[in-house]
Amino acid sequence: MTPWNLLPLRDRASMSRRWLVGSWLWLSALCGGGLVAWTMNAQDASKAHLQAEMARAQGQLELLQQQLAQQHKLQLQTQQTQALWQQVQALRQRAQRLDALHTVAAQRWPAGVQVQEWRLDGAGWRLQGLADSGSAVQQLLQELLPLGPWQQAPAVAELAATPAVSGPNARGLRYVVQARWREAGLVPQARAPVPTAAQNQP
Repeated sequence: MTPWNLLPLRDRASMSRRWLVGSWLWLSALCGGGLVAWTMNAQDASKAHLQAEMARAQGQLELLQQQLAQQHKLQLQTQQTQALWQQVQALRQRAQRLDALHTVAAQRWPAGVQVQEWRLDGAGWRLQGLADSGSAVQQLLQELLPLGPWQQAPAVAELAATPAVSGPNARGLRYVVQARWREAGLVPQARAPVPTAAQNQP
């Protein structure tokens, strides 16, 4: 009986196993390379999307900053316009009040009151002079009161006797009257009490 020779079969089986392992290795390398390529492409796409979103957000931020700057500029212009309008209104009111004051000085000024000095400071003013009596100064205050509205109504700040002076124009009292008009847009304050004629008597 002729013995079996299994050596060629063993070599073919070994070659088949080596070819199968090589094929699996090649397929594994191919799959791994594909996975790496897909991952890199996904990362690139995600990075590009993120950059696009960042650029979009930056554009929106710049637009908002421009709008905010425009609104701030408009607000400043509005405030400047309002301030200018208030100044114009204040000057117009002062002109009207000074005209009314001139009318009082020309037509209804008490005969017993003499003016020595008149100081104007914006909406405020200070008047001083000589008077025959406290009742004459009180009459002057009554003539000035309708010229309001006042932030500080006309009031006697000082009333004192003067040294005896001879002559037809001599006056016995030195007086100081202060007042302040209420400007446009200002909140009126409490009026100062007007002294009575009895309080003005030295």
